Amino acid sequence: MTIKNVIFDMDGTLADTAVLTDAAFKNLAPELGFTPPEIGVIRSAIGYQNPEFYYQIFKTEPAELVKKIGEATEDEEQRMLPDFGGDFLFPGVRELLNELRERKINLFIASTGSEAHVYSILNKAGIAGYFNKILCDKPEKAGMVREIIGGGDKKDFIMVGDMKKDLDAARANGITAVGACFGYCRRGSGFDHYIETPEELLCILNETSERVSELYVKKDTLSIRIDFHNKYSVNKYGFANWTFDQYELKNGMRVLELACGTAGIWAGRAEKIPPGVKIILSDISPLMLSKARDNLRNEPGFYFEEIDIQKIPHENESFGAVIANHMLYHVPDIDLALSEVRRVLKSGGKFYATTLGRDSLKELNEISLEYANSALPLNFS
Repeated sequence: MTIKNVIFDMDGTLADTAVLTDAAFKNLAPELGFTPPEIGVIRSAIGYQNPEFYYQIFKTEPAELVKKIGEATEDEEQRMLPDFGGDFLFPGVRELLNELRERKINLFIASTGSEAHVYSILNKAGIAGYFNKILCDKPEKAGMVREIIGGGDKKDFIMVGDMKKDLDAARANGITAVGACFGYCRRGSGFDHYIETPEELLCILNETSERVSELYVKKDTLSIRIDFHNKYSVNKYGFANWTFDQYELKNGMRVLELACGTAGIWAGRAEKIPPGVKIILSDISPLMLSKARDNLRNEPGFYFEEIDIQKIPHENESFGAVIANHMLYHVPDIDLALSEVRRVLKSGGKFYATTLGRDSLKELNEISLEYANSALPLNFS
C-alpha cells in the first residue's frame, strides 16, 4: 500500500478540543442556568455540525435554551482561546504531521466544525499551513472527502478519524479508514485499522511492515504489554493458556506462527505437543526472534525464521496450521497478507488468529481519559 494523501478529521483525532468546550460550558452554566455535562458526553457528540452538536449534548433541555447555549459557547470559546493553556494537539500529533510533510505526503482536513472553530484551533497550534486543503462547516463529511479526492486515485488516500461519521465518509468514497484510538476512537467500531499512537500511522503508510519491526526493536513494547497483562488481568488462567487450548495439533503436522513475539504461547508446553510436530516461529523483528529462542532454548521441535506475513517464503500448501496472534491490525496490506496465509495452508488446514476485544483495557482507558481530562487543560507542552 503506497499512500500519497492523508485526510484527517480534526476534533478528537488531531486535537482534544472537548476540553475547551467543557471549560466554556462551566463558565456559562451559572448565567444561563444549565448543568454542565460530563466531558465524555461532549466527546460523544463530536462530529455533529452545529447546532446539532448542542442538541446531542442537551437532549432534555428546551430547544430555545440549547440554541442560546450553542451561540454563547461559540463566543466563549473564542474569548477563552488566546489565553487557554496549550495547543490541544494529542501527544505525538505534531511529530507525525512533520514526518508526513518530510515524506511529501499531502495532508487534508475534513471537519463538520465551524470555520471559525477549525481555523482558530489550527492557528493556535500553528499547523494550519501544514494542510493542502481544509474543508469544514458542512453537515455531511462524505461530500467533503469526495471533493478532496476529486479525480485522484482512491488507492492513494486514507481517512484518519475517530467517529462513525469519519468511517462512513471513508466507506462512501471507497478509501481506507483508520481509527485514532489515541483520540476519541474505540476499537471495534468498524475501522479498517486502529492506531494507539500517532506514530503508528506510519506503519500503515509504509509498503512493508518495517516500521512495526522498528517499534518493537527499539521499545520492546510487546514484553511490556505481556508483563502488564500477567500482573493485572482478572482472568488468572491467562491468554496464553486459553489460546494454546484452541490449537488442534496432530502428529507430524507442520505449523507456522507469524509474529510470534517472545513465544510465550509455547514456553513450558513441549509435553503437550504431539510427536513429530514441526513448529516454525517467525517474526519481522530480530529482537523478538532472539527472545523467542531464549524462551525455548531447552525445548525441541521449534525453528525460527524472520518472515513478513505479506511475503511468506514457503511453498503452497506447506502447513497444516498457521497462527497469527494480535498482529493483523499492524499489517499494511491485509488482503495480501491473508492471501499469503491461504496459499501456504494445506487443504483443510486451519488459520488461528486472535485480536483485541471491543472492551479491551476498558477500565484502563477510562482511567487514562479521567487523568487526561484534568491534566490536559493545565499544560499541553
